[in-house]
Amino acid sequence: MAASMEEAQALLKRKNVYVVHFLFVAPDGSLRTKSVLAREILRTIHVSLRDGVSVNGSLLPGYRDREKWFRVVPELETLTLLPVFSPGQCQEAACFCHISNTTLDSRAILARVQQSAAGMGLFPMGGMALAYALRGIPEAEGNGYYQMCYSSPLSRFSLRLMDNLMAAGVDVESYMPYGAAHNGVEFVPQGILKSADQVMLSRWIAAAQAMDAGYAADFTYPFEAACPLHISVWKDTHDANLFFDPEGPLEFSGLARSFMAGILKHYDALFAVLIGTGRRMPKREYRRAMSSEDADTVLGIPEFFVEKEKRSRVGWSKRCIFRGIQPDANLYLAMAALYAAGLDGVRNSLVPEDYCDQGYTVRSTGLGEKAEALARADCLTSALGGSAVDYVQEALAEMREGG
Repeated sequence: MAASMEEAQALLKRKNVYVVHFLFVAPDGSLRTKSVLAREILRTIHVSLRDGVSVNGSLLPGYRDREKWFRVVPELETLTLLPVFSPGQCQEAACFCHISNTTLDSRAILARVQQSAAGMGLFPMGGMALAYALRGIPEAEGNGYYQMCYSSPLSRFSLRLMDNLMAAGVDVESYMPYGAAHNGVEFVPQGILKSADQVMLSRWIAAAQAMDAGYAADFTYPFEAACPLHISVWKDTHDANLFFDPEGPLEFSGLARSFMAGILKHYDALFAVLIGTGRRMPKREYRRAMSSEDADTVLGIPEFFVEKEKRSRVGWSKRCIFRGIQPDANLYLAMAALYAAGLDGVRNSLVPEDYCDQGYTVRSTGLGEKAEALARADCLTSALGGSAVDYVQEALAEMREGG
C-alpha cells in the first residue's frame, strides 16, 4: 500500500514491478483493467499514477455515447503487489481507480454513500465472503460439505489461494472447501468500500490462480447461493458498534432497528437495483414466495433479522445479515443502494414494524412495480445518480420485454 506518488514509485522500484493494472468497475459490475508498464510510470514526462490513463468506454456495455472516452485515475492507497504463481514470472501490481469524467462510476457511488454516513458521524461496515466453484478438477465433483481431504488438490488450491490473497493485502478470516457445492473465503469486516474491493480483488486473483492451474473459477455457482452481507454501523471513531444495545430487543439498538426499517421500506426499490444490475431474476425470491400462503404477493425474509442469541460480552459482533445480493449483480451499486436505504431509515427514525408483519415478511411485486418504486425512492436515486438509475431502469425494461 502507498499513501503518496513518491511512495508508490519507490515500491515499484524496490520490488522491480514490471506492470501495474489499473482496475475499474464497469456498469455491469465486472472488474476491468488497463495495464501500464512500470517503466512508463517511473518516467517524469507522463506520470500515469497521478494523471491516470484513457479508456474507450464505447467498448464496454452500459456507457453512453457522450461518455465514449474517460480517464481512470488510480487511488494510490489501494496499490498492492499481486501474487507470483510460478518462478520467473514478473512481479505485477494493481490498484483501484476512480473514473474522472463519467457519472456512472459504481465504485465512486459507493464511496459517496460512505462519505454521507461519515457526515452523520457513522462508519458503515460490511462483511462478505467469496464463493466459487472450480471447473476441471475431478475431485470437485461428488464431495459433500466439510468433506475435503487435507492433502487433496482442491484443499491445496484453497490454501495457496489464502496465501495469495493475504499477500495482496486481503484480510482473510477463514476458508471453507465445500467440494461440489462451492468453496468459500470469509473476509474480516471492513468499511463498505474496502469490503467490496476485497471481494472484487479476490475474485480476480482466484480466477488468475485457477487459470494458472488449468482450472476455471466460477463465481456464479451455485446461483442460489446469494452473497450474504453482514451489516453493522460503527461510530466514525471506529470504537463502538452502534448496532449493539444490551437492553434492546434482541440486543439491537434503536439505530440498528431504524437502519433495517429503511431497508424494509425501500425493499422493492432495492430489488430493482439488485435485479437490474444482475439482469437475471433471483430464483430464491420466487422459491420462498411459493412456500407462502399468498404465493404471488408475499416474500418472507426471516434471515434478515439474525443473531437472536444474547451476545452481551461481544457486542462488537452485533449485526444483521442481508442475503439478497446475487453474485452477478454490480456489487458496488447493490451495496450503495442497500446502505443508502438503511441510512434513510436512521435519518428518519423509522421502525421495522411499520413496513412488515410480525412474521417479518414484506409485500413482493413484479418488475414493473419495482421499477416504479425505484423512481419514487428519492434517497436511492440521489445516492446512485441519474446515470446509474437510468442504467438499472433500462435493464429492467429489457427484462420485461424479454419475458
